[in-house]
Amino acid sequence: MQALIIMFNNKSNSYLKKNNNSLDRFETIMFNKDGNNLIKADKLIYIDDERTLLKGQSSLKNDNYEVNSFDILINFNTGNAESSNKTNLINKSTNVESEGFKFDNSSNMINFIGNTVVLFLNE
Repeated sequence: MQALIIMFNNKSNSYLKKNNNSLDRFETIMFNKDGNNLIKADKLIYIDDERTLLKGQSSLKNDNYEVNSFDILINFNTGNAESSNKTNLINKSTNVESEGFKFDNSSNMINFIGNTVVLFLNE
């Protein structure tokens, strides 16, 4: 399994371009300067070099928070991600529910879309 993850992380775009542009029950760990990121989706659909769709129930998780949503559009080159579907973010101190989100990796900011409820958790 680990070899498959390493192969996919190194050849994801070329593999998806040559094959049918999608992977079912997608799950991978991506390593970057901020730590490990776990990405899961019912299905990954390669759209083009700038857009990949995490179709169905999807999650983005790192050491600081986890975002759960449906149909997340992600740019693996920039790290930006967004969804216009029901979203839940949870971390050590808050639980946020919204109608969608936009994550800008360059500013490390998550903007929540639509009606948003923030619950502060007791530690």
